[in-house]
Amino acid sequence: CEYGVPVVAIPATCENDIPASLRSIGFDTAVNTLSDLAHHGHLMQKDVTIISVRGRSCGQLALHTALAGRAKMVLIPEAQWTIEEVICRVQQLRQAGQSNPLLVMARGAAHSRAQGAALAIDGQDAGLLILSQLAEHVGVDATAFSISHVETGSAPTAQDRELAFLMGNRAVELLANGCMNRLVVWNGTAVADRDLHEAVNMSAVDVDMNLYRMVWERA
Repeated sequence: CEYGVPVVAIPATCENDIPASLRSIGFDTAVNTLSDLAHHGHLMQKDVTIISVRGRSCGQLALHTALAGRAKMVLIPEAQWTIEEVICRVQQLRQAGQSNPLLVMARGAAHSRAQGAALAIDGQDAGLLILSQLAEHVGVDATAFSISHVETGSAPTAQDRELAFLMGNRAVELLANGCMNRLVVWNGTAVADRDLHEAVNMSAVDVDMNLYRMVWERA
């Protein structure tokens, strides 16, 4: 923009981490793909399964995958957690007769671990750390998967196709009308646009912590 080139941006990230827009192109496809995988039996053959997904600074993808994928635990960058809480939750589920509980973990959740310095590792390594602690303190046979590579390789859902069309159409209209330095966004009911610089400097995406608690309290 500073060079006088007309620019109109469109949010397209499966992590849904653009603060100015409630939805990004690719998010619905990623959630559908990951939640479908979470329901597949071949991933759930151990006492506990941990799935690591994208989300270095935003837990939207992990949270909604957990909700749609029947997970009983979720770890996200926005919420502090301890290994002891995970161990306690697994023990609670086992006592209630729950087999094969699923934990969905955002990569960035490794840096939100409470009681001590942030872990200098990514989500997959943190998953392995949790596995070792569960084996030691609970005696369960657990496994961890990093399936972030499948999030962007699936056929887009109808919702993402429609969103892409609406945002693309708005972007072309803006450029045709001589507008520049704009970001096309989804406000919950329709596409809109706002100043690109303002959007880039907005604070982080707000994650619904009520949904986060619902996952942990799920029976």
